[in-house]
Amino acid sequence: MQGIGSIGGDVAVDVIRDALLGECVGGGGGGGGAGLDRGDDSSPKDALLRRLHGDDRRFVEEFRGFLLSHLDDGALEIPQMRTALNVSRSVLFEKCRGLLDTTPAIYLRHLRLDQAKALIREGGRTMAEISYTVGFNDPNYFSRIFKQEFGMTPSEYKKSLLQS
Repeated sequence: MQGIGSIGGDVAVDVIRDALLGECVGGGGGGGGAGLDRGDDSSPKDALLRRLHGDDRRFVEEFRGFLLSHLDDGALEIPQMRTALNVSRSVLFEKCRGLLDTTPAIYLRHLRLDQAKALIREGGRTMAEISYTVGFNDPNYFSRIFKQEFGMTPSEYKKSLLQS
């Protein structure tokens, strides 16, 4: 894969995964966002994309953009992803594993959970509203997955923000 070898094998995969999966949606407090959607040169996403070239860079940009624009679609599945990107199922999985060190579904789940954290930080919505907004059709499942990912439920996360 073009670009990966030039920045150091497994280390490159870790850098790419961390930059794209780290609280990459929204901004604001709690260390989240790091300006990834601002579009300025200081964002980790921009630094990552400068390291990727050609098809790899276009793939990551297009894939992430597609997922973010369909974040609220709880029925989004692999066939829609591969069709939107005009790639086969095997190419989609190979690219995701090689560039993001994860599967398409797990990457989507990370984006959804990061967006949920951003919405919780913003306030003004119930946890059920947030779960539906980020594509989880079952608020209880959303709460379980959030706890698995971040070590606390969405409500506990909200309380921790209020205490700090």
